[in-house]
Amino acid sequence: MKYPNSSNEMKQQQWAHRQEIKHYLKKMHRSPEHLQAYQILQGGVSGAATYRLQMTGEELILKLTRTDSERIVQERAQRELSCYQILVPRLPLCVPHMLAHVRDAQAIALLLRAYEPSAHPIEWQEWQYLKVAEQLGQLHASFWKNTEQIAQFSWLHRQQWTLSARQMQDAAQQWKALQDDPLFQPLIPRQRYQWLIRLLPLMEGMQSLLTSFPLTVCHGDCHIDNLLRDEQGQLIWADWQEVGVGLGPGDLSFFFQRAWQAGGTVPFEEMITIYHQQLEAETKEQIPFALLHQVLDAFELRSWLLDWPSYLMYVSPQWLAGLFNRIDLLASRLHLVAQERTNK
Repeated sequence: MKYPNSSNEMKQQQWAHRQEIKHYLKKMHRSPEHLQAYQILQGGVSGAATYRLQMTGEELILKLTRTDSERIVQERAQRELSCYQILVPRLPLCVPHMLAHVRDAQAIALLLRAYEPSAHPIEWQEWQYLKVAEQLGQLHASFWKNTEQIAQFSWLHRQQWTLSARQMQDAAQQWKALQDDPLFQPLIPRQRYQWLIRLLPLMEGMQSLLTSFPLTVCHGDCHIDNLLRDEQGQLIWADWQEVGVGLGPGDLSFFFQRAWQAGGTVPFEEMITIYHQQLEAETKEQIPFALLHQVLDAFELRSWLLDWPSYLMYVSPQWLAGLFNRIDLLASRLHLVAQERTNK
């Protein structure tokens, strides 16, 4: 049996990457010979690749999505391009500056100015978290109840909140797989597992609560990895592939989840207060704080129960215990403990 020469294969891949980068730099009227080095930020297995380019005198980001990639990958790339072309001028946020783009028979390519990543959530101070809440409030208020304007953007992703039987079944199976794993059995005792399974069908009752908020434009993938910094330290909101029509609190809830999961000291209540104040200031409307809090709790609990179990295999026992405490807190605030008892 002949084994491939990994060194030669790596060199061939590097050469292919460099040639493709130079090809699109030329198409975007940038001098390919100014390319000194590149770093792959996102692999390209799905047909999408992101490169940080070290050019003579500047650093750039090249996002490249090939037309032979999966349909969903192509849709995300086209959505982000449309966002930069149509929506960005209307946004109250700082976003990466798009210098050029190309859409040809082979790929969609975006050339962006490079920025620096934010610090790890553990290193964030309270004021930084509050700034995210403030700016999310500004974003969501910009399109608050403006369904006519939103309808013009047919390319926006339309978020879905209706739960299917398949989603419920998949989540139940994932929790069962964890509970059956010998390594997890001490961490998820039978009583705890049964409580999680009983909570799942109660998520269907959250639908009317979630949809009590008006639709707006949402970032769709709001977490710290997508928050960059410019030279002055200002937030730069990046990665608009999932931008869509949805419920604003969903963005804030997802930010909570990702930052807390990464170990950040998230000031939940303070962020909710700032977000609420910003919404009211921008929309000139009175928005019930208690309702906002409930909607955020419902988003978060639903996500922990339905979306996260497949990502829990490698978490620490301490973090998992903290998650269960968080789930219990959210369920209690949503009065699901009493509801579950009533349904018995």
